[in-house]
Amino acid sequence: MNVTDILITSLTVWSIWFEEHIGSILFIIIIMAVTIATARLLDRLLEKYFIKVALKIKVDPTEYRLLRHFIVFSIYTIGIIIIIFSIPQLHSLSVALLASAGVAGIIIGLAAQTTIGNIISGVSLAVSHPFRVGDLVTIHNEYGTISDLTLRHTVMTTWDNRRLIIPNLIVNDLDIINWSIEDPIIIWPIDIAISYDSDIDLARSIMISESVKHPMV
Repeated sequence: MNVTDILITSLTVWSIWFEEHIGSILFIIIIMAVTIATARLLDRLLEKYFIKVALKIKVDPTEYRLLRHFIVFSIYTIGIIIIIFSIPQLHSLSVALLASAGVAGIIIGLAAQTTIGNIISGVSLAVSHPFRVGDLVTIHNEYGTISDLTLRHTVMTTWDNRRLIIPNLIVNDLDIINWSIEDPIIIWPIDIAISYDSDIDLARSIMISESVKHPMV
Protein backbone atom coordinates (compact mmCIF):
# COMPACT_ATOMS: atom_id res chain seq x y z
CA MET A 1 0.00 0.00 0.00
CA ASN A 2 1.52 3.28 -1.12
CA VAL A 3 1.09 6.76 0.34
CA THR A 4 -1.81 7.58 -1.98
CA ASP A 5 -3.76 4.50 -0.89
CA ILE A 6 -3.16 5.33 2.79
CA LEU A 7 -4.34 8.90 2.24
CA ILE A 8 -7.47 7.78 0.38
CA THR A 9 -8.27 5.21 3.07
CA SER A 10 -7.84 7.78 5.84
CA LEU A 11 -10.06 10.30 4.07
CA THR A 12 -12.70 7.62 3.52
CA VAL A 13 -12.68 6.63 7.19
CA TRP A 14 -12.91 10.27 8.29
CA SER A 15 -15.74 11.02 5.88
CA ILE A 16 -17.73 8.01 7.12
CA TRP A 17 -17.14 9.04 10.74
CA PHE A 18 -18.15 12.62 9.96
CA GLU A 19 -21.38 11.48 8.27
CA GLU A 20 -22.25 9.30 11.26
CA HIS A 21 -21.58 12.03 13.82
CA ILE A 22 -22.60 15.17 11.91
CA GLY A 23 -25.65 15.57 14.14
CA SER A 24 -23.60 15.41 17.34
CA ILE A 25 -21.01 17.83 15.95
CA LEU A 26 -23.66 20.38 14.96
CA PHE A 27 -25.32 19.97 18.36
CA ILE A 28 -22.04 20.70 20.16
CA ILE A 29 -21.40 23.77 17.98
CA ILE A 30 -24.93 25.10 18.57
CA ILE A 31 -24.78 24.55 22.36
CA MET A 32 -21.34 26.18 22.54
CA ALA A 33 -22.51 29.19 20.50
CA VAL A 34 -25.68 29.60 22.57
CA THR A 35 -23.75 29.23 25.84
CA ILE A 36 -21.11 31.81 24.89
CA ALA A 37 -23.69 34.27 23.53
CA THR A 38 -25.92 33.86 26.60
CA ALA A 39 -23.02 34.26 29.03
CA ARG A 40 -21.70 37.41 27.35
CA LEU A 41 -25.14 38.99 26.98
CA LEU A 42 -26.11 38.21 30.57
CA ASP A 43 -22.74 39.50 31.78
CA ARG A 44 -23.37 42.90 30.18
CA LEU A 45 -26.98 43.07 31.38
CA LEU A 46 -26.03 42.11 34.93
CA GLU A 47 -23.22 44.67 34.96
CA LYS A 48 -25.61 47.49 34.03
CA TYR A 49 -28.32 46.23 36.39
CA PHE A 50 -26.03 45.83 39.40
CA ILE A 51 -24.53 49.29 38.85
CA LYS A 52 -28.03 50.82 38.86
CA VAL A 53 -29.03 48.84 41.96
CA ALA A 54 -25.83 49.76 43.80
CA LEU A 55 -26.34 53.46 43.05
CA LYS A 56 -30.02 53.32 43.96
CA ILE A 57 -29.66 51.70 47.37
CA LYS A 58 -26.16 53.13 47.95
CA VAL A 59 -24.27 49.92 48.59
CA ASP A 60 -20.85 48.71 47.53
CA PRO A 61 -21.03 47.17 44.02
CA THR A 62 -18.00 44.92 44.66
CA GLU A 63 -19.98 41.94 45.97
CA TYR A 64 -22.44 42.32 43.09
CA ARG A 65 -19.51 42.10 40.71
CA LEU A 66 -18.39 38.83 42.29
CA LEU A 67 -21.96 37.49 42.05
CA ARG A 68 -22.03 38.47 38.37
CA HIS A 69 -18.85 36.50 37.67
CA PHE A 70 -20.28 33.50 39.52
CA ILE A 71 -23.51 33.56 37.47
CA VAL A 72 -21.57 33.73 34.19
CA PHE A 73 -19.31 30.88 35.33
CA SER A 74 -22.43 28.82 36.16
CA ILE A 75 -23.81 29.36 32.64
CA TYR A 76 -20.61 27.99 31.08
CA THR A 77 -20.73 25.02 33.47
CA ILE A 78 -24.36 24.26 32.56
CA GLY A 79 -23.48 24.41 28.85
CA ILE A 80 -20.69 21.87 29.30
CA ILE A 81 -22.95 19.56 31.33
CA ILE A 82 -25.66 19.72 28.64
CA ILE A 83 -23.14 18.73 25.97
CA ILE A 84 -21.81 15.82 28.03
CA PHE A 85 -25.17 14.34 29.01
CA SER A 86 -26.84 14.85 25.62
CA ILE A 87 -24.30 12.85 23.63
CA PRO A 88 -24.28 9.11 24.45
CA GLN A 89 -20.57 8.69 23.73
CA LEU A 90 -19.57 11.54 26.04
CA HIS A 91 -22.10 10.46 28.66
CA SER A 92 -20.74 6.92 28.73
CA LEU A 93 -17.18 8.23 28.89
CA SER A 94 -18.00 10.59 31.77
CA VAL A 95 -19.75 7.80 33.71
CA ALA A 96 -16.76 5.51 33.19
CA LEU A 97 -14.38 8.22 34.35
CA LEU A 98 -16.48 8.93 37.43
CA ALA A 99 -16.68 5.23 38.23
CA SER A 100 -12.90 4.90 38.19
CA ALA A 101 -12.07 8.31 39.62
CA GLY A 102 -10.72 7.21 43.00
CA VAL A 103 -7.05 8.07 42.61
CA ALA A 104 -7.75 10.61 39.86
CA GLY A 105 -10.21 12.40 42.14
CA ILE A 106 -7.58 12.73 44.85
CA ILE A 107 -5.04 14.08 42.35
CA ILE A 108 -7.53 16.54 40.86
CA GLY A 109 -8.64 17.58 44.34
CA LEU A 110 -5.07 18.36 45.36
CA ALA A 111 -4.47 20.23 42.11
CA ALA A 112 -7.65 22.26 42.60
CA GLN A 113 -6.79 23.37 46.13
CA THR A 114 -5.33 26.65 44.90
CA THR A 115 -8.31 27.37 42.65
CA ILE A 116 -10.80 26.62 45.42
CA GLY A 117 -8.73 28.69 47.84
CA ASN A 118 -8.80 31.64 45.43
CA ILE A 119 -12.60 31.40 45.09
CA ILE A 120 -13.12 31.23 48.87
CA SER A 121 -10.72 34.15 49.35
CA GLY A 122 -12.60 36.12 46.69
CA VAL A 123 -15.86 35.62 48.57
CA SER A 124 -14.12 36.61 51.81
CA LEU A 125 -12.78 39.81 50.23
CA ALA A 126 -16.22 40.70 48.87
CA VAL A 127 -17.85 40.16 52.28
CA SER A 128 -15.20 41.72 54.54
CA HIS A 129 -14.70 44.79 52.29
CA PRO A 130 -10.99 45.57 52.81
CA PHE A 131 -11.35 47.44 49.52
CA ARG A 132 -14.00 48.24 46.95
CA VAL A 133 -13.86 48.49 43.18
CA GLY A 134 -12.54 51.98 42.47
CA ASP A 135 -10.57 52.32 45.73
CA LEU A 136 -6.99 53.56 45.72
CA VAL A 137 -4.85 50.97 47.49
CA THR A 138 -1.31 49.81 48.07
CA ILE A 139 -0.88 46.04 47.80
CA HIS A 140 2.55 44.44 48.03
CA ASN A 141 4.26 47.83 47.47
CA GLU A 142 2.14 48.47 44.36
CA TYR A 143 -0.06 51.58 44.32
CA GLY A 144 -3.13 51.73 42.10
CA THR A 145 -6.90 51.48 41.68
CA ILE A 146 -8.93 48.31 42.18
CA SER A 147 -10.58 47.75 38.80
CA ASP A 148 -12.18 44.31 39.28
CA LEU A 149 -12.69 41.44 41.70
CA THR A 150 -13.24 38.09 39.99
CA LEU A 151 -13.77 34.60 41.40
CA ARG A 152 -10.03 33.93 41.29
CA HIS A 153 -8.18 37.24 40.98
CA THR A 154 -8.06 40.81 42.18
CA VAL A 155 -7.32 43.17 39.29
CA MET A 156 -5.56 46.45 39.99
CA THR A 157 -4.53 49.24 37.60
CA THR A 158 -1.29 50.72 38.90
CA TRP A 159 -0.35 54.40 38.89
CA ASP A 160 1.74 53.88 35.73
CA ASN A 161 -1.20 52.15 33.95
CA ARG A 162 -0.04 48.56 34.40
CA ARG A 163 -2.69 45.87 34.86
CA LEU A 164 -1.74 43.88 37.95
CA ILE A 165 -3.60 40.58 38.43
CA ILE A 166 -3.13 39.01 41.88
CA PRO A 167 -4.65 35.68 43.02
CA ASN A 168 -7.23 36.26 45.76
CA LEU A 169 -5.50 33.72 48.00
CA ILE A 170 -2.38 35.91 48.02
CA VAL A 171 -4.29 39.18 48.43
CA ASN A 172 -6.09 37.75 51.46
CA ASP A 173 -2.73 37.23 53.22
CA LEU A 174 -1.13 40.57 52.28
CA ASP A 175 -1.15 43.86 54.16
CA ILE A 176 -3.42 46.28 52.30
CA ILE A 177 -3.31 50.06 52.62
CA ASN A 178 -6.64 51.51 51.50
CA TRP A 179 -6.24 55.22 50.81
CA SER A 180 -9.89 55.99 50.09
CA ILE A 181 -12.15 53.68 52.12
CA GLU A 182 -12.66 56.20 54.95
CA ASP A 183 -12.08 59.50 53.18
CA PRO A 184 -11.58 60.18 49.46
CA ILE A 185 -9.09 62.94 50.37
CA ILE A 186 -5.57 61.53 50.13
CA ILE A 187 -2.46 63.02 51.70
CA TRP A 188 0.60 62.10 49.68
CA PRO A 189 4.03 63.40 50.77
CA ILE A 190 6.13 65.08 48.10
CA ASP A 191 9.79 65.93 48.72
CA ILE A 192 10.86 69.22 47.13
CA ALA A 193 14.48 70.31 47.39
CA ILE A 194 15.48 74.00 47.56
CA SER A 195 18.85 75.61 48.09
CA TYR A 196 20.09 76.62 51.55
CA ASP A 197 20.01 80.32 50.72
CA SER A 198 16.39 80.24 49.45
CA ASP A 199 13.51 81.85 51.32
CA ILE A 200 11.60 78.90 52.85
CA ASP A 201 8.50 80.98 53.66
CA LEU A 202 8.35 82.28 50.10
CA ALA A 203 8.78 78.78 48.67
CA ARG A 204 6.02 77.47 50.96
CA SER A 205 3.61 80.26 49.97
CA ILE A 206 4.28 79.68 46.27
CA MET A 207 3.60 75.93 46.61
CA ILE A 208 0.38 76.53 48.55
CA SER A 209 -0.89 79.15 46.11
CA GLU A 210 -0.19 76.88 43.14
CA SER A 211 -1.70 73.77 44.73
CA VAL A 212 -5.01 75.44 45.63
CA LYS A 213 -5.48 76.31 41.96
CA HIS A 214 -5.98 72.61 41.23
CA PRO A 215 -9.70 71.66 41.21
CA MET A 216 -9.10 68.44 43.17
CA VAL A 217 -7.16 70.05 46.03
